[in-house]
Amino acid sequence: MSHQLKQREVIGVLGKTGQGKSVWSRSYLTNKKRIFIFDPVMDTPAEYLTSATEIADAVDTIHNKEREQFRFAVANLDHLELLGSGAFLCGNNILFIEESAYCFQPRQRSPQWLRDIIFLGRHRSVSLMITAQRAVSIPIDLRSQFSRLISFAQHESSDVDWMRDYFGEQTWDIPDLTILECLDSHKGEINRYKLSISERNKGLQNS
Repeated sequence: MSHQLKQREVIGVLGKTGQGKSVWSRSYLTNKKRIFIFDPVMDTPAEYLTSATEIADAVDTIHNKEREQFRFAVANLDHLELLGSGAFLCGNNILFIEESAYCFQPRQRSPQWLRDIIFLGRHRSVSLMITAQRAVSIPIDLRSQFSRLISFAQHESSDVDWMRDYFGEQTWDIPDLTILECLDSHKGEINRYKLSISERNKGLQNS
């Protein structure tokens, strides 16, 4: 396929409001070429689709290889399942979901369309990135499959404790992280860093 993704990832980006989740996510997506987005406040720069017909037409152009690069988004929660199913059908893309708590019930398992991506997405090169203020708002089966976890400042002890498997002893640094500072657990390495001004500007453009 054209624009083949380097590898399939399942990424969680956690933290309180205003700490840097959206900035990190938008910076990460800057150079990606094939992206489906759910953003209820329409802050993420993209071509927003407003009806089921528009979504179906957009998916058709990709599935039929009439569109190699795209950044399609929806803001209506009723359209998320259709968007996610389209991402799975098209393959070789990233599905980005902003604010898990707005989409899913706490401590519940994922709906079927999302389970398809979580457990079968590797075969279709569909990566998944989701943001949340608290880990508890992310479906249980999705949390179990993270290949990368980013945490900005959090203070709920249960949420911080849950992340010990990813951050080890550095977990206890999470409540003290400053704005735009995060811990990043990826491929067995843990890094602590603060987003640069250029990354912040990328993340905030068109917001």
